[in-house]
Amino acid sequence: MGLLLQDCSDRHRVLSRQCGCDQFIRQDGLLYVYPSRAEFESDALAWRLRRENGVVWRELEDDDLHRFEPALSQRYRFAALVEKGGNCTDPARYVSALVSSALTRGATLIKAQATGFAFSDGGLVSVQTDRGDIKCHKAVIAAETFSKPLAAQAEDDIPSKASGVIMLRLPPLHQPRISLSC
Repeated sequence: MGLLLQDCSDRHRVLSRQCGCDQFIRQDGLLYVYPSRAEFESDALAWRLRRENGVVWRELEDDDLHRFEPALSQRYRFAALVEKGGNCTDPARYVSALVSSALTRGATLIKAQATGFAFSDGGLVSVQTDRGDIKCHKAVIAAETFSKPLAAQAEDDIPSKASGVIMLRLPPLHQPRISLSC
C-alpha cells in the first residue's frame, strides 16, 4: 500500500495541473483531531500502518493544538498533523474534470457495473460487466462497500467493514487553516 500511496499528493498536483483543474487539490497538510490522547491511542493500528507505509506526523496537544488551529473546538485536545498530507476540495468536480481531460485525449468512457472476472492460464483476461466483457490484464477494485464480492471472485479477501473519514466543514466565520479529520 505504501508504494501505491507514495507521493500521492504530488502526483495529484501534477495531474490536476495537466488537466486544468488544480484548484481542487490542496496540499497544506491534514490534521486528525481527537478528544484526547487516549482516543488517538485507541487508533494505534491505523497509525502503526501509516508509519509502516512512510507517513510522518507531528503530535499536537492542548494549547499548541489550539494555537495551530484556533477554529478548533476546545472539545479536541489532541491531534496528529500529517504535514505532507493533501486533500481534494471537490472530489466530484475533480473526477469530472479528469474524465473530460481523458476523453479529449482519446480515452473511452464505459458506464457499466462490474459483475465478475474472466481468467485464462492463471491470468486476468477481462472484467465482466452488465454491458459485456472488457478485455484487460489488470484491474483495480475500488468500489468501497461493494468491493468485497468482487474481491472474493478474484480470490482476494478484504475487511468487511468499510472505513470512513469524517471531514468537518466549519462555519465560514471560523474557516480552519488546514483540512480536519476526526
